[in-house]
Amino acid sequence: MFGLFKSQQSYSIHERPDPPSDRDERAERLKFVREGFSFFAFLVPPIWMLANRMWLVLLGYLVIFAAIHGVITLFEIDDHWRYYATLALNFVVGFEADALERWTLDQRDWRMVGSVTGNTYEECERRFFEGWVPTVGIVNPNNFETPGNFRTTSARPVPREGDVIPPRRTGWRSEVGWLKRKPSS
Repeated sequence: MFGLFKSQQSYSIHERPDPPSDRDERAERLKFVREGFSFFAFLVPPIWMLANRMWLVLLGYLVIFAAIHGVITLFEIDDHWRYYATLALNFVVGFEADALERWTLDQRDWRMVGSVTGNTYEECERRFFEGWVPTVGIVNPNNFETPGNFRTTSARPVPREGDVIPPRRTGWRSEVGWLKRKPSS
């Protein structure tokens, strides 16, 4: 009986326009956008828009909000209609939150890489990655031969006899050019 009220969740998955070459980093930067009504977007739309960095949507919301309140003030309509109009606008934002977020990502050149449905967020994430991971090769930056020509492998290449592969430097020293080690001749 209690299983009747379980709801399915749907997500669309979006990827940045410049995904990293490493599969793990790429997976960490994917964005899952939940489909359906957003209660937080309904309650406080401007804060929700700021939290999701939706600047154009926020600007549009403020223009529509000001126009509604300007018309009500201009025509001297009862004040209770001001609250009904704001409530209606917030309902629209709550119901269209997912579309507004997808539109914003689309404007930033993110691409949709898939969609998934499940009972929980964790299940949706697991289902998506079970199908996505095998399709994405592990790109090893050490395999680049010529610009634009690379191999995908699951393991590091074995160095040939006499080749020395220096360790990849990380940290602040790798960013400062004059502190980099000079190659010995």
